[in-house]
Amino acid sequence: MPKLIHLKNKCINCGLCVSLASKFFKIEKDGTVSLKNGKEVKKNRFELEINQKDVEKLKEVVESCPANAIKLE
Repeated sequence: MPKLIHLKNKCINCGLCVSLASKFFKIEKDGTVSLKNGKEVKKNRFELEINQKDVEKLKEVVESCPANAIKLE
């Protein structure tokens, strides 16, 4: 199953991922961006298993992230 990865230490909290994929990303009360239901597997590395059908949409998010803080595996 594919994984969506958010590298929180690289994230600049611009919110572009939230505007493109609010199903997966949200802005917290402190202004930081987080991966909804993401599991921290290493310090500042959050992962979420996703459906194959979401991969194409999320490729746009990965390519649009100015900080390269979002990956697909």
